[in-house]
Amino acid sequence: MNDLTLFAETVSSLKCSAQEAKHSPPKGEARPAIQKVRKKIMHPFRIVSAVLFITASILLLKESNTPLGLLFFMPFSLGPMIFSLFLGCRASSKKCLLTLLVANILYFVWFLWVYLEVFYLHPDPQGPIAFIFTGVYSLPVMIPLWILAFRFQTRDILKTNSKIE
Repeated sequence: MNDLTLFAETVSSLKCSAQEAKHSPPKGEARPAIQKVRKKIMHPFRIVSAVLFITASILLLKESNTPLGLLFFMPFSLGPMIFSLFLGCRASSKKCLLTLLVANILYFVWFLWVYLEVFYLHPDPQGPIAFIFTGVYSLPVMIPLWILAFRFQTRDILKTNSKIE
């Protein structure tokens, strides 16, 4: 008798779970929270910036003897790009993200020019020391772009708050 009761409870619980499954979104549609995360991750700023960062890291790793060399030079040579990526993860304004994307592209072009100059156009045994100053020399261009992006973000937040009130 106990086995029969257990079987009946199992069947009834399966019926309940089947009814709950009918209320879940169809297979092709994602849940709203997943769609929101997917939309945020797949933004062109994040994709392009990640590709540029990975490319720059691979270029540094290619010329380094060990991965520790990459880890040593990364804060100096890719610091502004990392900071722009951090700001972009926090940003929600389209103008802000576009400004940060332009900043990342400009920095990558600057980094690529230094890379080609150091390793291919004028090779020198002490050339990689230039990567310590690459990030610092880019700051006169990067800081105004970061400030502009910050202004776009705050302006967007203020507009949103004024619409709510």
